[in-house]
Amino acid sequence: MNVIDLIDREPTDLDRIFVGSRDSANLVAQKLRESPLRVLLVVKSGKLLGIISEHDVIEPYLFGDRNVKSKLLALDLMSPRPVTVKPDQSLEKALSLCVKHSISHLPVVDEKKQIRGIVSLKQMVTQVLTTFDSLLGFSLDSQEGKSHGRARPDSVHLNPKEIMSKIDHAIEGFRESVFSEIKSGFAEGNSLVKDASINFDHLSILFCVPNSKSQRMAKVALSSTGAEIDFTADYEKAKVLVYEKKFDLVIVDKDTIKLAALARERDPQTKIIMLTFDSPETYIPLLGPYPYINNIVSLSHADHKFSIKGILSTVRKTTTSDIFGIEKYLELGSQINQEPICSSDQRLIVIKKMKTFFSELGLTKSLISRIAMVAEELLLNAIYDAPISSSGEPLYNNLDRRVQVTLRPHEQGTFHYGCDGSYVGIAATDPFGSIKKTDSFSLPSKLLF
Repeated sequence: MNVIDLIDREPTDLDRIFVGSRDSANLVAQKLRESPLRVLLVVKSGKLLGIISEHDVIEPYLFGDRNVKSKLLALDLMSPRPVTVKPDQSLEKALSLCVKHSISHLPVVDEKKQIRGIVSLKQMVTQVLTTFDSLLGFSLDSQEGKSHGRARPDSVHLNPKEIMSKIDHAIEGFRESVFSEIKSGFAEGNSLVKDASINFDHLSILFCVPNSKSQRMAKVALSSTGAEIDFTADYEKAKVLVYEKKFDLVIVDKDTIKLAALARERDPQTKIIMLTFDSPETYIPLLGPYPYINNIVSLSHADHKFSIKGILSTVRKTTTSDIFGIEKYLELGSQINQEPICSSDQRLIVIKKMKTFFSELGLTKSLISRIAMVAEELLLNAIYDAPISSSGEPLYNNLDRRVQVTLRPHEQGTFHYGCDGSYVGIAATDPFGSIKKTDSFSLPSKLLF
């Protein structure tokens, strides 16, 4: 069976699930309550712009600022560019898309970009079970679970109502887990803000990133900071905001990076932050035309807490110019150890102290070994590569690394290491120079992030 067959058999009143891009959040919430599928499709001139589910509305309504909520439109709440399915695709293909993208509804869009309907995970699972009812040993339409021909021994006692109840329960469980994740994420974000004593109430921030995961992470990170924040996934709307208001900080991604140029043209003092899930070799070439984008947050699909920390820390560093220090990435109060970097031989003692510290905390030997490898690279750089003369000439980087080097007092740096129970931080500081941004662009594969 194809998707179009299911739509024809179980048609949905599209008027009940359509909202306009400029419809208010209050209207969206009302229509969502009345929607038979618990989702809404955002359309403009008959074209699909995005999809709104219950969790898209829960975030701003439970945790958002009251002033922000009153201005929200469907365009702000929706997840843009939703996964869609063609009418002639099979149910098996549609189900695989749901599994791959962890979604429960698929808009059906034809080759002319016209919306033909929407199918739900529950509808498709029910139809698949019905199609293969002979394998189950009964018809799902039967009230008694009557056998068809020769029933499989393990299916004689199955009750179709119980199967449907389990499907409903599974879908409801999925929804509850999503809501729970959102609530815990906001609670954790609020805790991080509180623990770090972060207050951005003097800042005006524009956040324009279409990616829904980036949006959620940023809202968790920034919603309790006190900053005045305009969230939008629409580039055109963001352009209008840039010309209407003065922003201290504009946050973009690769899809809205051109907004950085407009913001800087409007006010050269505006700071820019770029969010990305991509690897350095992918996003660094994009930065060439934008020399003022000096701050990049690399987000993780798997580690939301670290991504939230990264957003908070980068906003704070960007707006306060307090840039360095691993304490910004560890929990408040974490023990940060410091050791002087004096010589090539002494670095081995530093590494041994660090390994002992992490071992006493209970870190595994394999993890400590990997940390030690990174520490060795940082220390060697501070000893052999960083020191330069007053004229800028390298002092020791032409030496074999087996040649002992003892740093003079004004050449010595500091090695920092710590752990907060979730993350490990290590860093080496030295009194010399900095890496040129042009070198960073030309050598992305050698950068250490």
